Parts: sequence; structure tokens; C-alpha cells
Amino acid sequence: MDGEIIQSQPVSEYSTSLRDVREPLVTMDAVQVYVRDERRRVRKILFGISSVFLVVVLVIFAVFLSIGIFVLRNTRSAKEEIDSVAYGVKQEVAAMGLEVESVGMDLGSIRDAAVVLSNDLLQVEQSRTVEKQTMQVDLEKFGEWIAVNDRKLLKRLRVAETRQAELVARLEKFSTLDAATSRSANQGPDRKSPATSGLAVPKGGSEQLNARAQDPAQTESGAGRGGLGERIVLPNGDSYQGQVVDGNYHGVGTYTFHTGDKVRYTGEFAQGKKNGRGVLVFRSGARYEGAFVHDTMEGAGTFFYTNGDRFEGDFRAGLKHGKGKYRYANEDVYQGEFQRGTMHGQGALKFSNGDEYQGEFKNGHRTGKATYAYASGGKYIGNFKNGRRHGDGRYEYPDGAYFNGIFNDGKKDGYGVYTFTDGAEIAGIWENDEFQGQ
Repeated sequence: MDGEIIQSQPVSEYSTSLRDVREPLVTMDAVQVYVRDERRRVRKILFGISSVFLVVVLVIFAVFLSIGIFVLRNTRSAKEEIDSVAYGVKQEVAAMGLEVESVGMDLGSIRDAAVVLSNDLLQVEQSRTVEKQTMQVDLEKFGEWIAVNDRKLLKRLRVAETRQAELVARLEKFSTLDAATSRSANQGPDRKSPATSGLAVPKGGSEQLNARAQDPAQTESGAGRGGLGERIVLPNGDSYQGQVVDGNYHGVGTYTFHTGDKVRYTGEFAQGKKNGRGVLVFRSGARYEGAFVHDTMEGAGTFFYTNGDRFEGDFRAGLKHGKGKYRYANEDVYQGEFQRGTMHGQGALKFSNGDEYQGEFKNGHRTGKATYAYASGGKYIGNFKNGRRHGDGRYEYPDGAYFNGIFNDGKKDGYGVYTFTDGAEIAGIWENDEFQGQ
């Protein structure tokens, strides 16, 4: 074996059979080949492990990247959805606010209607009380007038009866004389009665005496008859001058009040009451010119106030009711509907500064839907409450910009959208005319 040369074998064979070599002598080449093979194998293993690790890392990175992209997309979508939901919630809140405002206004209208109904009932009761008192006063006046006239008539009747008795006695006397004269004529001219000496019966004397006996009132020259210009003074100090028919003021006359808030009425009367056209002057200086029905201002008329205001229109039960025009002393003018003395219904109020309100009025206030045109060029279209912008509305600025939204006590307050002249918009919550944000 010493002289033999060991032939080289394939590396794979050495690598596989090296563990089985039991010979003590192993060449350095075989060891080197083994070590080299082991290094290659280890490198392959390390490369494989590194490759697998790198792939795993890349997969994990890709997974995380995908998750990040998904989360980011979902976050954006969620944000958009949240914004959309928030906007919808704001719209719903605004709508609910408008509904609540509408319900509040309806409740206010119901409350106002209840107040108006209560006032109507109170006015009806007061009117009935006034009518009752007026009727009592009229009955008292009528009773006093009847008593006064009864006394006058009784006095005149007594005078007439006395005159009639006197005339009857004279008639009987003349009849006796006439009979005596006839008998004397039958007896002859030389037979004269001492009782008839120097007496002569006027021609037609008996007929005239009979006529006067039958109409003794002729001696009063028409006293006691009603006629034009008769003056009546009542016990309470009131007086009437004018036409009287059947004991009632009837026709044209003037009634002067001694006390109270009225001074004088001049105009038409019927059946003892102011009926027709007339002028009523108040102690305060106010004056009414127009129609009357049963002592009450009723129909078309004009009322002049002491402060310079003036109303021209319809009256009912002494109050402004129907359509009319109210001119203020400061030159403001309202034209429209009235109810129970106040502006109520549809109307237009023109201010002396050039502003104009057209729309609803309730109980004398600018309340309801209306349009307000400003002299400066601006315009508001929407709801009002007690003369101020309140509720849903639109304000158009003179420069062309406009705001749509909710107003409270005359100011932007709630959700609204402001549109600039170039078309740009800002939408969100407003408070006290200031934008608070979306």
C-alpha cells in the first residue's frame, strides 16, 4: 500500500464516504474538498434561509402596505361618510329647528287666537254691558222726556179744558140771547126786552164759537207739536236741537253731551238714535266723520286722532274692522286689513324713510310671512315675529350676495348658507350674525 498511489475519487464520493473511512491516513486534498463542499452546502442553506426570510419580510411588508392602503382608503371613505352624516345631521337639526320654530309659531298663533277670542268675549260682554247701560239711560231719558211732556200736555190739556168750558158757557149765553132776540122779533119792533137791549149777535157768531169750542188748541199757536229746530234739554244736562217725530229724535239734529268723553254729535237720527251720516266730536279733540248705526260707528268713516294720525276705512261696533288706510303723523302709511281695532291680516306698511313691508300682520304686529324692501336696496323674504326677522328666510344684499338660512330676533342665528357675488359659498352655523364654522 505504501507504493501505491491513491487515485482521486469524486468529491461526492468522498463527502459521502468520508465518515466511513477508517484508514488513519487521509490526504489533505480530501479534507479540503470536504471542507469546501460543506461550505458550499452551508452557503446554499444560508442563501435559502435568507431568501425565505427576505420573501417572508417582503410578504409581511406587502401585507402591511396593503392593510395601510386599505385602512387609508377606508379612513378617507369613513371621513367622507362622517362628513356626509354630519352634514345630514346638521340639515336635520336645522330642519328640526325650523319645525320647532314653526310649532312654536303655531303655538303662538293658537295662544294669540285664544287671547283674541278671550278679548272678543270680553268685548262682547262689555258691549252688552254698555248696551244695557245705554238702554237704561235711554229708557230713563225717555221716561224723563215723557214725564216732562206729560206735565206739559196735562197743563195744556187743563188750559184747553178751561178754555173749552169758558167757550161753552159763552156759547150757551149767546144761544140764550139769540133765542130772546128771535122772540122779540116775533112780538114786534116796539116790544124790546130789557135783557137784550143794546146787544147784537155778530154775523155767523154761533158757527165761529162752535168751531173754536171744538178746536181749543188753536189758541196755543202749535205748542206741543214736534217740528224743525225744536230744542230739548234733558235733566242730566244733555241737550238736543233738531227734528223730532213722534217724540223721538228723527231727522237732522245736534246732540250736545254735558259730561263724558263725547262733546257733540251733529248728523242724522232715526228713532231716537244716531243713524246715518254724522260727525262725532270727542272731548280729547279727536273726531269721527262717517256712518252710524244705532248710536255706534258702523260702516265707512274717517277718524282723526289728537296726535295727528288718521284712519280712513271700515268700522264695526265702534272699532276699525275690515279694510282701511291708516296715516301716521310721521308720514308712515299702512293700507290693508283690520280686525277689532288693530292691523290683522294682509297689508302693506310704507315707512317715511322709503322702506316697505308687505305681508302678514297679527294683532297689530308684523308677524308671519312677508317681504321687506329696504331703501338701501336690500331685501328680505321670509318669516317675521313682532317686526323682526325670525325663522327661515332669505336676505338679498345690494351688491348681489345673499344669505339663505335661519334668523333669530333679526340676526343670522342657526344653519345657513352665504353666497358671494362670485358664486362662492360658505355653509355652516351662524350665531349673532357671526359665522361659527361648519
